Amino acid sequence: MAKTLTQPLKGQEPVSMAEGLGDIASQATAGVAKGATLNLARLAISSFSAKKHLSGNGFVKICDLYIRDNHTFSEQEIQQAKHIFVKSDNTALFLQKYSHLLAGKTVISGNGDTNFDVDAPYFHVPQQVYLQNLGFEPSNENIKLLPIGLENFEHVRSGFGFLHKPPKRHVFENKILVPPMSPTNSIRQQVILDLRKASSDLFQVETKLRSVLSYLSLTKKYKYVLVCEGNGHDTHRLWEVLYQNSFPVMLNTPFSRNIRKLGYPYRDWE
Repeated sequence: MAKTLTQPLKGQEPVSMAEGLGDIASQATAGVAKGATLNLARLAISSFSAKKHLSGNGFVKICDLYIRDNHTFSEQEIQQAKHIFVKSDNTALFLQKYSHLLAGKTVISGNGDTNFDVDAPYFHVPQQVYLQNLGFEPSNENIKLLPIGLENFEHVRSGFGFLHKPPKRHVFENKILVPPMSPTNSIRQQVILDLRKASSDLFQVETKLRSVLSYLSLTKKYKYVLVCEGNGHDTHRLWEVLYQNSFPVMLNTPFSRNIRKLGYPYRDWE
């Protein structure tokens, strides 16, 4: 196991949402349908906290063209774009099919669970390629890891930046929290089983699933938090831990070594 001792990211000041949420609440009490209320919420929060934080849709907004499922586009649009965001599920096919148009461009791949574990020739065509869930260590310096960041806040769950404001202090500084994790990745369950067999006092293992607020309240108490892979190699949990000024503890994998290449200090866990 390796410990990623990451230079903590500076926490962002919480953004006051009282006015926007007040409008939504008044609409809800007036009997607006649930779906309409949710749309109002998404509209209201679109101008709030996540702007200062990394997220998939944050990267989308800085690109000239977004290639996603069932999206029609022309070769002319590709030629005119300098920065192209491709949904990760479509990335391999896009790069293979349109490689003749991508010289000198930047391609950003994200907003999906696809892992990239093999260094394929088509990754070397654009000037720069940023891949979410980068699971190999590229020989080409133009291939880089794209952080998944926080959850896209349009999901109205844990993507609000103000939820991840760092605590004034960590309650536990000499233990590693193993937080509750949904069984979406077999690695998570194996890690928990191994730690229980080890019976180490170093780890605090919590398995009961919690609400978003309860989960974040728990992780903020600990200076060190174990972060296992999500649906892909990357996980929103990693970036939540960083934003709250805790240190993520990660398994030593090609993905975690790519995290190190982003500039985060890293050392093996003895």
